[in-house]
Amino acid sequence: MKKYKFLSLILCFAALLLCIMPMASLSQETTIEPDVAVRACFEPSQDTRVVKHKLYVKNIDTLEEQSFSLEQAQLFMDDFEGYTVGSNPINWLNTGASNSMTENKSLFKIFDVGGEKVFGTSSTLLNIHSHNTQWYLENEKGVEYSGRMMRSTIDGGIGITFYSHYPFADNYYRLRTGWAQPLHIAPHPQDIAKVFGTTSSDVMPEAGKWYRFRVMIIDGAGKTEIFSKAWLDEPHLEPTDWQVVAHDDTNSRFVSGTFGLWAGGSGAKYWDDLKVSRVVDPGDSCVVGTNAYVFEKGFFKPGNVYDLTATALDAYDNESVRSAPFRVVVSESSNPGNGGGGSDPAIMEPILPPGPVHQVY
Repeated sequence: MKKYKFLSLILCFAALLLCIMPMASLSQETTIEPDVAVRACFEPSQDTRVVKHKLYVKNIDTLEEQSFSLEQAQLFMDDFEGYTVGSNPINWLNTGASNSMTENKSLFKIFDVGGEKVFGTSSTLLNIHSHNTQWYLENEKGVEYSGRMMRSTIDGGIGITFYSHYPFADNYYRLRTGWAQPLHIAPHPQDIAKVFGTTSSDVMPEAGKWYRFRVMIIDGAGKTEIFSKAWLDEPHLEPTDWQVVAHDDTNSRFVSGTFGLWAGGSGAKYWDDLKVSRVVDPGDSCVVGTNAYVFEKGFFKPGNVYDLTATALDAYDNESVRSAPFRVVVSESSNPGNGGGGSDPAIMEPILPPGPVHQVY
């Protein structure tokens, strides 16, 4: 995971925040000292379609505008374009049929589907898996697993696993479809893992069509919460609400593990654009490296005025209506008593939230 000293994002509730240190409640216009680093903290939209935010900074004096895209804290991402057809991507372990934990490299590989490199299998064996071996998720407040998948025949079983204990134990949560069943949560094994609530969607993936999915897993108070949605891979079709809202509050619930793929039955099965991101706790404060973007010293010019606005974006980069501008006035010179030349960044809050994402649909 690439680490930035002064860059991060928070995706949580309702508004984009800015504040100036010392902490104080500010209006929609504030004055800052020149030659200081400024830390912008985000508390994004509750809309479940939002995957990132964008901050716009416009210099009112020069009319120059810059934008900064802030994504969730990404742990893993692969679109498989860097591999050759027939190869096995690194850090993935393919295991045999009938929930075997014995490696079988031949079961999954890279395919060319419509001119794109994707990860998949043409095997018709039942209950085969491929799991990522690079990341073992633990001590996380929440993670989101997203991507897209496609099966070539309606009889084929296809799905993903999360909080999986492979290859050490045959345990995981799973989102799957197959054998005339819509996409649903199917924990495994059922005598250990149990989920309650709304565990099934009404999405029945058609053969030969890509479907996007998003699964969010939260380690709640005494329970593992699971939210998921899936939709035909076309812009503007992502559902506003989660289709699955489930939980496991048993003593044997899973709170850690890796993520992977599950397949079984006829036809080919493919996955692409896999991504795992950290879900930031809405209660977290402005913390560099977790939920803050820092403008380095010198970004804001003495005597200039800036308007900062924000938008929320979905998986297809559709933007919401911009927030009302938050105006930053930069002093002509520093006041030494205010520590303008210090090394710690000032903190800014608050500005109005971006408009709802549905306004761009």
